[in-house]
Formats: sequence, structure tokens, C-alpha cells
Amino acid sequence: MKRILGVFLAALLMMAMACPAAWAKGNLKGEVQALLNQAAKALAQKDVEAAAALVTPDATLRYLNGSTMTIAQWKPMVAGELAKRQTMTARFQVNKAEAKRDRGVATYEEFYTYTLKAEPQHKYASKATWRVALRKTPQGWRFQEFQELSLAMTRDGKPYKPTPGPAGGS
Repeated sequence: MKRILGVFLAALLMMAMACPAAWAKGNLKGEVQALLNQAAKALAQKDVEAAAALVTPDATLRYLNGSTMTIAQWKPMVAGELAKRQTMTARFQVNKAEAKRDRGVATYEEFYTYTLKAEPQHKYASKATWRVALRKTPQGWRFQEFQELSLAMTRDGKPYKPTPGPAGGS
């Protein structure tokens, strides 16, 4: 009986130790999703500054073609791209997120649908997958590094290959 009770207590202790780690993982995923929801709303409203407020000042982005840029370079580029869009919706979805102390890593998908002012008769859609490194700051979690893992686009429902890199539509 003591042996069974000992095994049971050991199992309870292991479960209790695992719960905070599982809670932290789930909590980070929720926090990252909340940040991405803010970013999607800001971008749909063409508010680049609000989206940039969710990243660290030293944030960098690396695209599929190997090009990189800082957040300072990203802001005017994206503002220019958004100015060309007549309509746009944005939605981001976290796939997974993990944290260790004040650092985190997450993967997410972003979905855009939009029309361009220059050709409003065409409907564009894009889906990209990104890996992000996060850092815990006094303001909460912030994105520090972005790496584009995949990009697929359509124009009027047909596959579309934009110019690779930051101006290509991601």
C-alpha cells in the first residue's frame, strides 16, 4: 500500500511540476496571438506605427530570398505598399509558441486579402508562414526577429509569383 501511495504521490508531484510549464506555454501562445491581433488590426487600418510598436527597436526581418531589413527600413517600405492598396483584410494565426525566461519563439501564419488602387478589378490573397523570436520587455512580449518560412499568393484565385523579398507582397 505504501508503495502504491508513493508512486501516486510521485505522479502527482510530477504533474504539479509540469503544469506551470504547460500553463506558461499556453499563456505565451495567447499573448503572441493578442499581439498578432493588434498587428493585423493596425495593418488593416494602414497604421504602420501601431504595428511597429509591437516590436523591439532593434527588430530585424529576413525574407525567403535572403534579404534582411531593420524595422526602421520596414516602416517606410510597408507604408508605401499599404498606400497602394484600396481595400485590405489581415488575419494572423499562431501555430506554436514556447518561452524560456525572457525569450520566446513562435511560428505563425499571416493571411491578407486586398485590392490595389491601380487595378481594383483584381483580388489578391497571400499566405505566409513566419518564425519569430520574442523578448520580454517592461511593456510585455515584443517581437525581435522575423524569418519568413513560406509565401504563397494568388491573383483572382490563380497562383501569382511576385518579386521575392520585402516589396513582393509579404
